[in-house]
Amino acid sequence: MWINMRGYIEKILAECSEQLTCYQAPGKKDLFTIVKESALDEGKKQKFHMIIAKLLYLAKRARPDILTVVSFLCTRVKEPTTDDQRKLLHLLGYLSHTKE
Repeated sequence: MWINMRGYIEKILAECSEQLTCYQAPGKKDLFTIVKESALDEGKKQKFHMIIAKLLYLAKRARPDILTVVSFLCTRVKEPTTDDQRKLLHLLGYLSHTKE
């Protein structure tokens, strides 16, 4: 028996307005590097937090392959930066490549 959350993944990806690039891995080597650069504006912070919460649900239920990246990004929801946004987009690109 397979647990499939493809529809849920597609809804998350639909909320992302940026063009996504497909990736072969959920994160890059610099995942745990925290870059102090410009913080996101309030609207983008809320969207970042909302998407991370949905990804945490997905990771705990059906996609343990993304759990490390999502766990790290959960620590960044209070003050996300543009670098954290880039890491989230990388993860979303991986999800778009591996929906099945």
